[in-house]
Amino acid sequence: MNSTATSDDHWYELDIVDTAGIDELKNLWDLAIKNKDTFIFVYSLTSLSSQEKLIEYLKVIKSEVQTSSKVPVLIVGNKSDMINNPN
Repeated sequence: MNSTATSDDHWYELDIVDTAGIDELKNLWDLAIKNKDTFIFVYSLTSLSSQEKLIEYLKVIKSEVQTSSKVPVLIVGNKSDMINNPN
């Protein structure tokens, strides 16, 4: 999904990709990270596989994103209300 956002009178183009941890969407992921300068990851606090995928994605960002400076990454854990009751 493509969208735009504004902050402090600056316009930003957003490319939002929800892979839901589906391995079949790896090609989409590879295309999505090219030429990007910031990443936001949302993962489930109740799912070990979600956390493992997050680590994989962070490794890919570190190894494949070509930039002269550090790439900002925001990590958001969701489902905090479900930690004691994951079902």
